[in-house]
Amino acid sequence: MLNYELMYVIPGKLTEEEKKSISTKVDSLIKENDGSVISHNEWLTRKLSYPIQNTRQGTFVLARLSLPLESLAKLNRELILEESILRHQIVKIIKNKQVTPNKPTIPKVLPQEAIEALNTQHTDTKESVPEVPVEVSAEQLEEKLEKLLNEEKPVIK
Repeated sequence: MLNYELMYVIPGKLTEEEKKSISTKVDSLIKENDGSVISHNEWLTRKLSYPIQNTRQGTFVLARLSLPLESLAKLNRELILEESILRHQIVKIIKNKQVTPNKPTIPKVLPQEAIEALNTQHTDTKESVPEVPVEVSAEQLEEKLEKLLNEEKPVIK
């Protein structure tokens, strides 16, 4: 059996007894599908972003449950058909899943073999490819930048 979280929205203007009856109905649907309810918590009542079935306020309820994979589609269908539930979503709980950011794969400095391969790769073309320096000092960069900035560019008419 797999663990899931079921979030569903019911109309916010219901009385406490009606809310309890809906939550017990959801619990019974889960048990009919060979599942078990771990916890059932009513969260909050909020104004909905858009009206659903002419309802402007909704109460959000979270239920944690265990359910066989084969029964998931049947439970989902029964929740869709339940008129007192405005919307619902079932999410599988994955334990100990850690997301690590991707490490950059581009090296900061090219290895010497790659530089040599780049320099020898274009030798038979008409244009000569300038060699890629391994290390460039800050002074050399400033000189090159000044040279490029001081060049007069042709005016295109």
